[in-house]
Amino acid sequence: MFKEKTVTLNKGTIIKSSEMLGIYPNELSKYLNFPIDGEPGDIAEDEKIYDCLLQPQNLTFFRMFYHDTSMLFATTIATREGFALYGSIDELATIKPVTGVELDDFLVDFMGLSQVVETKTKMTLSRDEFFTILAICDCMNRFFYESMVIHQMEELVLTVDSFSEEYAIASEVNDLRWKLPIFSELFDIDEEPDFNSGLKQMKKKNLISFTDDGIELTKEGYELVEYVKDATLTCGSDSFFYSEDQIQHIQYVFMSFGNQLWLMEMGESVNIGSISGEKAREILQMIVSPGEEVPTIIPNSIVIDINEGEEVNLEIAQEESETMKIIKEETAVDDVSIIKESWKCTCGTDNSGNFCKKCGSKKPITKEPSFCKYCGEPRKSKAKFCHKCGQKF
Repeated sequence: MFKEKTVTLNKGTIIKSSEMLGIYPNELSKYLNFPIDGEPGDIAEDEKIYDCLLQPQNLTFFRMFYHDTSMLFATTIATREGFALYGSIDELATIKPVTGVELDDFLVDFMGLSQVVETKTKMTLSRDEFFTILAICDCMNRFFYESMVIHQMEELVLTVDSFSEEYAIASEVNDLRWKLPIFSELFDIDEEPDFNSGLKQMKKKNLISFTDDGIELTKEGYELVEYVKDATLTCGSDSFFYSEDQIQHIQYVFMSFGNQLWLMEMGESVNIGSISGEKAREILQMIVSPGEEVPTIIPNSIVIDINEGEEVNLEIAQEESETMKIIKEETAVDDVSIIKESWKCTCGTDNSGNFCKKCGSKKPITKEPSFCKYCGEPRKSKAKFCHKCGQKF
């Protein structure tokens, strides 16, 4: 599938070996956790490998959980020169350079996007409501497996206590074959949801009813739970890139059921909507594409050559930088609201801040495409059309 060969390096030697080539890590490379106190090692045949590992313009971590309990973890790296797939096993780092087309085909294949059809599904759930649905899924699955073991079929009784028990098991065991542990990890949830609040909101939407024994799902509620419980794939993506003078983090979760694909965004609420395979492909191309130039982390002992060979000690440069920072802070605009651009959230609300004032979703970061999605050719400057295949960016 891929033309370039895989390169394997010892993680402990990467930073020191790259310094011998004059290549230093940038702010993004710290997410790959290379030890800074390692020893120099053999230099890789292709020195561009060090640029890729230590000067990334985008790092995206994919976690894919399949219905058959199999899992796939993949990391993509984007630079101005192209893309790569990255893996780590013990003390070894593996990297495989790929073209934009190869990376696109890889993601489409593993997420099964070729057969996806968009529907009219669109909903907003509170965080407590969504995690209550996940708890119901896990209760139903646990009841099924336990019934298979003891060969005894009893009626499942859903209660708030049973949801709390499931969450306690999820927190202790962190078995990623179950819904609560998967989504707690994907959305960085570390405290028990309010299941009582979730049930009240489900009741308002006619998804459940209360009985003397516990909770009963309505037809609509059962269909929704079955969708989530039997999802063929749950894929979480965490993308890191540099924009607006800081590292940005974009998070998406995709969930597929047969030929349907849901896109999920988590804020104070969970926004869910059906998307087409082509829309999913565009989102994936956006989140793995390079951001702005990332600041390099240069050791304090390095002396920098500037312009016409003039040498400036970095410590002095850092002092000047701190002075400029103070000046900028003193002259900053007091009313920040006058320079913020307005944006529309997926829930339909107009906002000016970094978070939606209604549902809490984070303001999306838009990026210009850096590569042609048709042929993989790097984009030149602000070109509107690919100079190789002529397609519009």
